Amino acid sequence: MAERPAVNASPLIHLAGADLLSFLQLAAPEIVVPRPVAEEIRAGGSVDAAARARISAARPVLEAMRGSGMYLSESVLDKALVLVGE
Repeated sequence: MAERPAVNASPLIHLAGADLLSFLQLAAPEIVVPRPVAEEIRAGGSVDAAARARISAARPVLEAMRGSGMYLSESVLDKALVLVGE
């Protein structure tokens, strides 16, 4: 039996904030949310400021992802940039 993929809090928070939780279904029809992850989100987990600080600008990262073959529509790019304040 194949194992179901699990997801961490940050992707859930970011995808939910961009109204893109359906993207998780691209990985598998069922995704495991480990109990500690659910508890972190219930406790009010937010965007990791330290992680955000490590990326000086989101646009170059998104363009690199696009350049490597990942399809990112203009709508997705715009939502991602709004989320990080660019």
